[in-house]
Amino acid sequence: MSRIVTPATLLPTQEQVTILSEQEKRLTVPTIVPPFSALRRVRDKISAFRTLAEIGAPQPPTVEVRDVADLGRVKNFPVFVKRSVGTASSGVRRASSPDEPSRPKISVSGPTK
Repeated sequence: MSRIVTPATLLPTQEQVTILSEQEKRLTVPTIVPPFSALRRVRDKISAFRTLAEIGAPQPPTVEVRDVADLGRVKNFPVFVKRSVGTASSGVRRASSPDEPSRPKISVSGPTK
């Protein structure tokens, strides 16, 4: 008796989405991923912040920080310092003052007035 085999479908998560979206045309199995051009606009916190700002979506006050000196633009503390890429709260730290160290290329969300 012959068996009917149906193709599998990939449903990637996290970082796999970016890789498979970029390489989708080379894949031989159906894959559920957004177009890479769309994904590029929201793939990290900074890109997502800029995309949402473009369309006027409400967001918490945010300051893009590239080095510790940029924390000087934040007026009210505490804030949460976040890496631009991270999942499940990895790379998230609370800063109580601009003197607390942070890592480069992160975004800061919290009160800025």
